[in-house]
Amino acid sequence: MGEPATLRCRACGSERPRVVVDLGEVPASDLFPRADDPAPDPRWPLTLAMCPDCCLVQLGAVRGAMPEPQSAVDSDTALAHAAASVERVVADERLAPGHSVLELDSSHGASWLPRFVERGLRPVDEGPADLVVDVHYLMHEEDLDAVVAAHAARLAPGGVLVCEFFHVLPLVEGGLVDTIRHGHFVYLSGIALQPLLERHGLVLTRAEMVPVYGGSVRISARRAADDPSVDPSVDELLRRERSAGLDRVDTLDGLGELGRKATNALRERLVELRSRGSRVAAYGAPSKAAVLLALADVDDSLLPYTVDKSPAKHGHRVPGAHVPIMAPEQLLQDRPDEVVVLTWDIAEEVIAQLREMARGSGWQPTFYVPLPQPRELTFATAPAGGRDFAEREPRPPRSLRRPEPRVESGNRTSAGPIVVFGELGGPNLGNEASFESLLALIHRDIPDAAVHVLCYVPERMTARHDVTADHINWPRHERTPRPLRPVEKVALRVGDLARTARQVRSARAVLIPGAGVFEGELGTRMLGLPLSFWRLAVSCRMYGVPLLVIGAGASPVQEPWSRRLFAGGLRRVTHASFRDERSRDIVRGWTGRPDQGAVSGDLALLLEYEQGSAAASVPDPELVVVGVMRNGGRRTTGYDYEERVTELVRGLVARGRRVRLVGGDSADDETMDLIVRRCGDERVDSLRATSLRELAEAISPAAAVIGTRYHNLVIALQLGKPTVSLGYARKCQDLMAIFGVPALSFEASSFAATDVLAALDDALEHGTRPDPAVLPRLRDAMEADWATCRNLIEGAH
Repeated sequence: MGEPATLRCRACGSERPRVVVDLGEVPASDLFPRADDPAPDPRWPLTLAMCPDCCLVQLGAVRGAMPEPQSAVDSDTALAHAAASVERVVADERLAPGHSVLELDSSHGASWLPRFVERGLRPVDEGPADLVVDVHYLMHEEDLDAVVAAHAARLAPGGVLVCEFFHVLPLVEGGLVDTIRHGHFVYLSGIALQPLLERHGLVLTRAEMVPVYGGSVRISARRAADDPSVDPSVDELLRRERSAGLDRVDTLDGLGELGRKATNALRERLVELRSRGSRVAAYGAPSKAAVLLALADVDDSLLPYTVDKSPAKHGHRVPGAHVPIMAPEQLLQDRPDEVVVLTWDIAEEVIAQLREMARGSGWQPTFYVPLPQPRELTFATAPAGGRDFAEREPRPPRSLRRPEPRVESGNRTSAGPIVVFGELGGPNLGNEASFESLLALIHRDIPDAAVHVLCYVPERMTARHDVTADHINWPRHERTPRPLRPVEKVALRVGDLARTARQVRSARAVLIPGAGVFEGELGTRMLGLPLSFWRLAVSCRMYGVPLLVIGAGASPVQEPWSRRLFAGGLRRVTHASFRDERSRDIVRGWTGRPDQGAVSGDLALLLEYEQGSAAASVPDPELVVVGVMRNGGRRTTGYDYEERVTELVRGLVARGRRVRLVGGDSADDETMDLIVRRCGDERVDSLRATSLRELAEAISPAAAVIGTRYHNLVIALQLGKPTVSLGYARKCQDLMAIFGVPALSFEASSFAATDVLAALDDALEHGTRPDPAVLPRLRDAMEADWATCRNLIEGAH
């Protein structure tokens, strides 16, 4: 599209950036004139360029001064994200009370500083600081090179720079053209940022993709002079970016066309609604709304008004479109038939808030979400809250609600806590469901017991479940000089023995639910869970604390020392029960004890769903839910799982079906988005569930379910749906056999879409469903197993 004559790269200074998107003249996004201001709204050229030398994506040449942003109100999603991010940064970077913190204020996104102060960090106004925090500040500064240089100068020796920024990857893959706006000078990637950091003496040490604002990245960087270690997450981010082509200029050539598709769809939708006489309004007046409406050629004749929570914007208008901005209560007064969600990145939060506002009013609008893929939602079909983080406390299942505390003589309130150990606190919904079931059983039957969790992300367990939690291992200090790290590693492993002993010696019991401890499909490191479990078992035996394994799964573990550690620990357990016969037999093979353990079932099968959520969903005979898993459960991407699932989804659509993609872990989101983009059909959408309850709500109305993840299948079978397994592990086949439908099992690594479609057609034609007698039998077995465990817990004190 040509080279801008006046643009130098904002990172490396090259004069070779090439314009890849030209959006024409667009209103200034942050200028919200008064609604009655007769003056024309100013417009400026808006282009996007990419530097072929350092791969930085950036705004084209800028003309004129940018206006100051209008005051905004932080969303609940942003506030929850800020709280969760601070907890994660404190844990990952080993920050402690007394460390100094300097936050760069970008006026975009909720400030993290108050939460760091709550954790005991000391705020300072200038460097050097132990922690420098940049929350969405980088992209709003025109001279990126100078800003990074200033950040480096602010860091104290041994300090850490933490930056969060909008990621260029979802912009490119999702066609998020409304994020291209005046004032957003750079669109960052790890590929572009890494050499810039290195040029200023910094090393990129950690990276995590987070879903806020449509897709962001949080990175950590330390001074090269401190010889920092680099987390594997950095290589993973760079790999994902390179696989998406973010190191090539031609990758962005189709971005404008992809964005135009979404904006044209919005205009066509509004024109159709006007022709039908439908009443329409919008929610949100973010700065990106000006770009979206300008590109869609939408004005107040198609969109009479929008509402926003920020009082400072009321009485103003969206620039260019002349759409007036009102208070959210206007929606309840007018009760429009359709609401366009302009704050599409927090659509679920918006709909949840309006659901509460409209409770009892009878208002039932349709919500149109224009990006990343146009979709329709209602109060009934939208998730119960924001989807970015599962930080809200989950509701206990109906049958396991915590009763009022019992008052009994001799109640042992002075007894120690019940300790729960496992792969908990992460994004895996199955592991969290097992813990949720176990926690509900404890609350129901041992209400005086305190619960303490040993896991890898303790701060998330505390936030989600209101329990105390601690890290399984003693965390390594990031600032240890490289020559001393081998000594530190040995010292920490020795220290872990004493630390684990202290954690369990006063416990009433230690419980291990089916939460990924003994499963080896995704790799098991000897010094990870195997050593931690063995250490736990030895400590429990030493202090006479019951160690109870409940409904655990097991699969072959290739590393011999990992197997030995698992076997040594399992020989010391007080009680063991397993998810299925295969898991039991694998453990018996490890321990050499042919009578060890019984089969009880998966704890998640105890969960029931309340009337008004999954059980009350209206059946949709055209809907098929397809559960996907990143890489089909493989650790590498070297096979065509995504291509074959895409073929399968296209085959379902060709049969007249609507398809909803779901996952079971935040790692699956990328796979869902990829398949939705490849299909490019409005009958294919996706839902990111943050709990098994939300997953059940998505599955409940479906005519059938095709699933890869184990707990996709658990819910589908529990709800009695015609179910086809694209299993990534033998446990999926075993589960289908238990429920009497083994013929509907396929392998994720080798299935043919035509075979799956034929099997599904046959199941629907003949009414093939899971055996309804299995679920009650499994629940009875699990309750009996829990009764045994409860007796062991109560008999220990």
